[in-house]
Amino acid sequence: MRQLLLTLLMLISISLLATNSVAQQSDGEVEISSDTIEHNSENGTLVYLGNVIVNHTDITINASKLTITEKEGGGHIVRVTGSPVRFKQAAADGKSISGEARQGRYDIDLETLVLQQNARVTQNGNTISGDTISVNLKTGIATAGNKKSTSSRVRTVIKSGDAKR
Repeated sequence: MRQLLLTLLMLISISLLATNSVAQQSDGEVEISSDTIEHNSENGTLVYLGNVIVNHTDITINASKLTITEKEGGGHIVRVTGSPVRFKQAAADGKSISGEARQGRYDIDLETLVLQQNARVTQNGNTISGDTISVNLKTGIATAGNKKSTSSRVRTVIKSGDAKR
């Protein structure tokens, strides 16, 4: 019976992730591992708890908790929390972008990651930190700060060799 339940949970996970938006991506699959998984059929969510690792194309996300919900109109949103949440993306040119925060939101279809609470992103040795950082993982462009809040400051550290380019 327990084996049947585990198989059912695995199939539910796969079916939720294998919607048209994810299945049409030719660049890879989503792999999620964790200590436990909980499916809530009433609200259509999957919750992964403990040592969560997400691998999708060239991005890896590590968190304590991950919740997948379906967006209106299709697609999925992945919400992560941790102490901290960490991500790393390897680029084809050998450079990488990495970051961390207390919580994050990853839109699988748009490949955007929003980091909140003590957020920090590092790319090529340059670092940006603030309360909120948005990263477009397709372009590698990061934006930081919150226009609605002037109490939050953004801090940038640029490697001295990069400032002259």
